[in-house]
Amino acid sequence: MAHGNRIGVVLAMSWALADFGPSSAAAQVVNRYRVHWRPPSTLEVTATVRADDGWLRMSTTRPLDLPAIEKAGWPALVRLGRVRDATGRALAATPSGDSGWQLAPRPDGAVSLHYELDLGAAQAAGWPAPRELAWGDDALQTVVARALFVSGTAPSASRVTVSVPPGWQVVAPWTRAATGAFRVPTTLDLTENLLAFARTAPTRVRAGGLEVAVVAAGHWRPVVADVRALLAPGIARSAAMWARAQGAYLVVLLPTLERGGEAYRASFAMTVDSAPTLATRARWGHTLLHEIGHYWNGSRVAGADYASSQWFQEGFTDYVASLAMLEGGQQDDAGWRDELQRYIARYERLATPLGQPGTRKGPPLYSGGALLALTWDVRIRSVTQGRARLADALHQLWRDTDAGRRPWNWPDLRAALASTAALDFDGDYARYVMGRAPLPIDDVLRHLGLGAERDSTGHVTRVVPLEGVHPAVRLVPPTR
Repeated sequence: MAHGNRIGVVLAMSWALADFGPSSAAAQVVNRYRVHWRPPSTLEVTATVRADDGWLRMSTTRPLDLPAIEKAGWPALVRLGRVRDATGRALAATPSGDSGWQLAPRPDGAVSLHYELDLGAAQAAGWPAPRELAWGDDALQTVVARALFVSGTAPSASRVTVSVPPGWQVVAPWTRAATGAFRVPTTLDLTENLLAFARTAPTRVRAGGLEVAVVAAGHWRPVVADVRALLAPGIARSAAMWARAQGAYLVVLLPTLERGGEAYRASFAMTVDSAPTLATRARWGHTLLHEIGHYWNGSRVAGADYASSQWFQEGFTDYVASLAMLEGGQQDDAGWRDELQRYIARYERLATPLGQPGTRKGPPLYSGGALLALTWDVRIRSVTQGRARLADALHQLWRDTDAGRRPWNWPDLRAALASTAALDFDGDYARYVMGRAPLPIDDVLRHLGLGAERDSTGHVTRVVPLEGVHPAVRLVPPTR
């Protein structure tokens, strides 16, 4: 892979918690940032932010692949220059661990600041953690916003202006105003996202209420049209399972040979372990839809306790992605049965209850959560004769949590599920989530007209249609 221009990136932001609009309370305070990219390695930022509690902050969530970041967090990469209060008085900024700087004397109101950040060390190291830090070649540069934004602490909206050299354009998951500045309504929308600088225009997709920009590098470029063809119906079906969305979204496809995706508030970065082709579309397409599914499940609808809710955040997102692939014809029936076999095989390796995995995630947890989603979807459809399905419970959870503005606990999810069918969801939760009872795989498969073939050790090796058994539940109408 070619690493052309070195990129140093810095952006600044506000600590914003309110909507951005003329009728909003946030209109009273708007933090402003002017960002200038100086190739090959530096971005300069001048900003005005509120720092009423005397702190400038950065995200403490970071990868550990670069020694400087591992040791001191994102502030280790920032060269903080002048900081002044509203009267022009200079303020001392004292580093405080990995979270930012404490200001003295404590300002009363807005402060102005100037800083730079150089990611030359990351480029020299071969772009470690490309999905969680930065990546670049001669045509595309990306950076995670956690590394970019020094924030104030007052709740307010942000206005960000970015200038780039001739021949480049900035691609961001934010709304651009008529003035050319980006309008960012909340702190999370700014820090929990990606930013890209591209020489060519991104591929655009409009689906499910999202305005999606796709930027691709290396081996992704030949299949961008296939990516677009998959995303358009896939996003629409995902939105139908959760809720119609609104706003900008950014997809970053990187050529690093490593399978994985990292989702943010309205963006994600993805890599694969071999060059994507049309023949492997079902595999990489599923990952695309899984990652964009975190726009709803994880970024907005989130469990009150992160660790014990990952079976839902990851597993249900994976199920929705699989169902969207099947409904959209991107996965045929044989491929769907193969997917079920892989879910079952991975679930068999789960060493802890779904609801007690500690901080570890991975295929067994994802697959167990996906199979539980399938179990509830099949049962809901069966007892209601198809009048309700799991999507109805997800819609209800979306409404009950005020579109994710408050986290959910099990009583919230139980109530949403119970709104669809009179089933023993509490019992299922005790047995399959908090307990070690195995999911009723064979019963679920039989409802779908399927059966499991097993080897001599009892492990499922194939999922096959059952001869003479009419499916009691169809996830996809036969006329699709």
